[in-house]
Amino acid sequence: MTRSLFLSAALVLAALISLGAAQVTAVRQDPADTKESTVEEPQGPLRFVTYELFVNPMDSPLAAWQVRFEDPTGAAKLVGVEGGDDASFRDAPFYDPKALQGGAVVLAAFDPEGAGPSTETLVARVHLVITGDQDPEFILTAEVVASPDGPIQGATARLAR
Repeated sequence: MTRSLFLSAALVLAALISLGAAQVTAVRQDPADTKESTVEEPQGPLRFVTYELFVNPMDSPLAAWQVRFEDPTGAAKLVGVEGGDDASFRDAPFYDPKALQGGAVVLAAFDPEGAGPSTETLVARVHLVITGDQDPEFILTAEVVASPDGPIQGATARLAR
């Protein structure tokens, strides 16, 4: 009985060892299978820059805004967003944090009271890290600008440094 127990234990141990060896072999990479990395390193110095985002509601009370902010060159990466100066939009706007590194992000905010400013106002500050010496040419699209009565025709958005 002791001998069969010993043989069973030896077989289990041998199986475990062979499984372990198989796992090690499975994760080992053949040097002939290596490929070049497609990740590009940033070219040039890195700079941290802040831009201010303004929305002009064209003399209507600003109740909501949504702006698409993008850098088609890929030189700028958004690293943070904060709110604006007016009490209606002092909190940071809504945005998808995962989009911050993707070259484009949609920022949006609304004032539930609907009594926001009726003149151009600072609604957000965007913090960027920029690679290189040149400032990118951003594409800024005012997708939605609305008053309590609905969309505001002709409303604009702009960036300033």
